[in-house]
Amino acid sequence: MRRSTAVLSLAMCVAPALAAGPTSATTLRDDVLHATEALLHGSGLSIEVSRAQVLASRELRADESFVLVPRWSARDSAPAMPLTFDLVPAGAPGAASGGAARVTLVTSLRREVLVARQRIERGDAVSCDDLAVRPLDLRAVPVRALAPPCAMADGDVALRTLLPGDALRADDIGDPPDVSARNPVNVRVVEGAIRLEQSGVALADARIGERVPVRLDGSRQQVQGRVVAANVVVVEGTR
Repeated sequence: MRRSTAVLSLAMCVAPALAAGPTSATTLRDDVLHATEALLHGSGLSIEVSRAQVLASRELRADESFVLVPRWSARDSAPAMPLTFDLVPAGAPGAASGGAARVTLVTSLRREVLVARQRIERGDAVSCDDLAVRPLDLRAVPVRALAPPCAMADGDVALRTLLPGDALRADDIGDPPDVSARNPVNVRVVEGAIRLEQSGVALADARIGERVPVRLDGSRQQVQGRVVAANVVVVEGTR
């Protein structure tokens, strides 16, 4: 973990009784929370303030004042939890590696992501009006989740059904597939010089050039073919 080179100068006079209780509303707690929020500003990350606990490595005297020096960087995509700060005597913020004491912030990190405002059916057009920004616990943010600001392209559709509050992933939105699952397709069977056409139903989404399973109409037979145009699948013989 990189150590931040920026020193956040927050002088604190903390009474021993206040520093002892992590749930007490103390100057130390408030300053650590404010410092963390300032460091995270603009990163898309935030903290769960209501459940935050601030723990000092030792009891702090009422006549002591410190400078908070973060041992983590907001440049990290996901700083390791819990977050820690060195407490360096206010008179010498650059002195004594490790500081006079250490304070630990125990809380949850949250990241702002785009979520669906309401149910969006697979294949529906999607615009920024259909989406909202919501902070989620970082542990619950899916891989490749979309972060604000919203930037939808004309013609973007939902590639899966989204429920209200679902976080959007990069592969949830895009151009409509050339063949859509459960939609009818024209199946062209090519066997040497013989060419037959038959209707079928695609069993998966696919784009031109990709292979897709198809169930032929009037039977339970499934075949594999290659998408050559919108709603057109070519099945080549094996002989």
